[in-house]
Order: sequence, then structure tokens, then C-alpha cells
Amino acid sequence: GRGRNKMKKQGRGIATIMFGFGYGEGFPDHSIASAEIVDGGKILIRTAASLMVSFTPTL
Repeated sequence: GRGRNKMKKQGRGIATIMFGFGYGEGFPDHSIASAEIVDGGKILIRTAASLMVSFTPTL
């Protein structure tokens, strides 16, 4: 059978990424994420990002 590799670390985690949406120079792209363990062992995850939308009229 397959034995466990003792050098391999296992666990759980979170990763975030925000790719610049290309609004242009001079307009910073902001985003934030946090994870917190709260009462009862629950995990509270908060995320926020700026939203810039370009609307194109359709006929």
C-alpha cells in the first residue's frame, strides 16, 4: 500500500488573489481578505474588493 510521506505537511488553508482589472494607471485596485477563528471554533471570513464597471449600451 501507500505509506504517508513524513516530509509532506498536510492541513487546511485559504488563499486569495485579485487580478488587476485594467482600469488604468492612477486608479489603484484594492482588495482585502481576512480569516478569524471566533467563539465555538467557527471561522469568520471577510472579503472586499472595489468594483469598477464599464457599461456598454445595447440596442
